[in-house]
Amino acid sequence: MHCDGEVMNIDLPAGVRTFSRAETFEIKQIIKKINNVFEQWAYEEIKLPLFEYLSVHSRGLDEGIISKSFKIVDRSSGDILTLRADFTAQIARYFSSLKKKELPKRYYYTGTIFRYSPPKGDNLWEKVQTGIELIGSNKIEADAEIIAVASQSLKDLGIEDFQIDINNTQIFNFLKGYLNLLEEEYAELMEFIRRREIYNLKKFVNSKGITGKIKKFITEIPAYQGNISLINRLSREFKIKGLEEIFNQLKQIYSILKEYGLSDRIMFDLGETKRDFLLHRYCF
Repeated sequence: MHCDGEVMNIDLPAGVRTFSRAETFEIKQIIKKINNVFEQWAYEEIKLPLFEYLSVHSRGLDEGIISKSFKIVDRSSGDILTLRADFTAQIARYFSSLKKKELPKRYYYTGTIFRYSPPKGDNLWEKVQTGIELIGSNKIEADAEIIAVASQSLKDLGIEDFQIDINNTQIFNFLKGYLNLLEEEYAELMEFIRRREIYNLKKFVNSKGITGKIKKFITEIPAYQGNISLINRLSREFKIKGLEEIFNQLKQIYSILKEYGLSDRIMFDLGETKRDFLLHRYCF
């Protein structure tokens, strides 16, 4: 294409793409159905800015996400800004700024997030995300609600063949305190669990002189995957103060989800380290 004698570059950067008219319509319909479910559960839509101060955004995000964010300079102040890499940090910043806070509060959002990744196939830098945040409730029912909303959203999209894997990340906090681990030791333990490296977990507990039932529990965490019978068995086998309470929470969540008719969708995976599992959020 020529413009005033110059060749116009019509290529796009490697990490973005244009969606066709049909694709755009399909995405719009998907988001509409999901958002309808959010509103049925009394979540209120909130529209958030596309970029914010990096210093504020980074407080609610781990270093992995921050390192993938796109940064720009505020031309009026010289401050570093970042294109939105995640909605949760934004909602936390917004809610903390409110003078009057009514709890619990339910928000939902839809928009674009930007994260760098090596450009390959459909691994895009720009992604549409819609999700919910439930703020101000530490009740088990709140965790169950998030899972129920996610399940209904999938069903309303015509997706019936799905499985929900659940963990309670309090297990890892318990281990840190119970074993009195330093930050470096805790980070090492979590990395072994994340990678499901049973051999290294055995080396870790041996090097720390950890014995008894807690040793067995730690080394077998990556293999603890199954239905509610797994949690029932573990609660009988590991009667350790603090750990029993965590197992009871998982049982309570399962009981509530059973009332929602979701018991056949639930599996437990104690080796999953992602914090999204039982935080009060779910995003697509």
